Amino acid sequence: MPEDRLAGGMARRGRGGAGFWVWAALGALSLVAVPEARAQTAAVQGTITYEKVPATTQGLRLNAIQPRPSAAVAVQVVARTGGVGDAGLQVLCSGVTDDNGFYQIPVTLAGPATVFVLVRAQADNAVVKNPSSGATYAVSGPDFGLAPGDTSTQNVLLPDSGRASGPFNILAVIVAANRQVRAALPGVVIPPINVTWATNVRDTGEFAPPNTLELNGDRNVDSDEFDDSVIGHEYGHFLQASLARDDAVGGQHDLGDRLHPPTAFSEGWADGFGQMLLNDPNYVDTFGANSAQIYTFNLEANTPSFDQPGYWSEFTVSSVLWDLFDSAADAGDPVAVGWPVILRALAVLANAPETYLIAYADAMVAGNRDAPAVIDGLTSILAAHTIVYKPGAAPSVANPYPTPLIPNQPLTGSLNSLTPRSRPDRDNLYDASAAASFTLASPATVDLLLRIVSSRTPNTADLDLYLFDVQGKQVAFSSNTNGVGGTERITKSLPAGRYRVEVWSFWFGNPVLYNGADFVLTMTTP
Repeated sequence: MPEDRLAGGMARRGRGGAGFWVWAALGALSLVAVPEARAQTAAVQGTITYEKVPATTQGLRLNAIQPRPSAAVAVQVVARTGGVGDAGLQVLCSGVTDDNGFYQIPVTLAGPATVFVLVRAQADNAVVKNPSSGATYAVSGPDFGLAPGDTSTQNVLLPDSGRASGPFNILAVIVAANRQVRAALPGVVIPPINVTWATNVRDTGEFAPPNTLELNGDRNVDSDEFDDSVIGHEYGHFLQASLARDDAVGGQHDLGDRLHPPTAFSEGWADGFGQMLLNDPNYVDTFGANSAQIYTFNLEANTPSFDQPGYWSEFTVSSVLWDLFDSAADAGDPVAVGWPVILRALAVLANAPETYLIAYADAMVAGNRDAPAVIDGLTSILAAHTIVYKPGAAPSVANPYPTPLIPNQPLTGSLNSLTPRSRPDRDNLYDASAAASFTLASPATVDLLLRIVSSRTPNTADLDLYLFDVQGKQVAFSSNTNGVGGTERITKSLPAGRYRVEVWSFWFGNPVLYNGADFVLTMTTP
């Protein structure tokens, strides 16, 4: 039974609610059959409780720890058989806790045994592991004797001292999220997910597709195990990718940025999902020594001074979602639609041409044509965020993403990814690329011509042209090195369907090359 020891090189021991506990990361344990002729039944029951440290707008409240039931976690009864190491341990039976943290496990015994309860950091579809060893975290209760016919009550406390409770708070957020998803989408399959966390990990905190959440644990710099907003945010990314589709570019994103619209939706969805799950508009991320510092914002605001509101804004997306969800009737927010409406609209994006706020709104309208209060409320909420939305119209906003590309009608645009130079990655900014779309009713040969017509920085005026199908698969591209007066061209025979054309002002060299120029894009179908 391999242990992954904490910093300091020793497994830590202390007093839990039922006796000694040991903080270790354990690999899979093997079941050993007991001969039926000698088998008799005992039972072990009890309550698993973890210590939650509240993350508030005053930081992590280490002096206000709250006991919480650990729901849906895996519990094992393990016997000590007298051998050395793994050979001396035998899993007799396994179970899971209920919503109150209670478990009751029948145990098959051949005779009296010395056993202990092992609580694994595994619940529902999630498991919390050490990123270095890959081992699953677990906490054990004290040894006790168990004989056939016995019923033994063994309560186990998972304390914050020694950092034992953190993985179980992470699981609690995920279990709560899954409960909302399954209630809204009956029959949905939520894939398994691995969460990596350790007390010496810092400078991470992200969803790593397809099925890993990476969370910080260094409480001297940044720890996330009790930052429910952060956990909910990253799990929101996982759910979007699993239940729908995530077309985000990724990279740096700051509140107030004008972002690539699918990136703004991805980050705004994650913000909004986490806060809807907490039923709290205040996003809180603690950091610094003992997590005493905070990064926070409030989703109740519609157009805060730091933002550039629109479907390109992460904050706009998250604030719209919060207003759709919350029950408070405030400015421009006359409706609370609830989880089913919110999650069903997300699921529609799995097969939508685009994944951005307006496509999400269109999906919500299409799914609620018999609920005018939902449609009127959505329209009002978007208006409060400066978006003039016309439900059912095509397009439903005056400036849709992508822009419709009509044969023989030139489309003009201006791109610039040169600023701000202080930002290391700029390809996910709204002005760094332009997108247009067209639909072919039947197969055709399409000629796309991009002309670079002017630039305030003529020495860095190189633009490139890309063509994608409705699933986002790259069909063709043209990436000549050129400047003002130069052209990019794609001529391609295409089947019927919807296509997206993108003009990029960046090139993924090493380092990435950023440019700026004005262009004219023309499509012809000879």
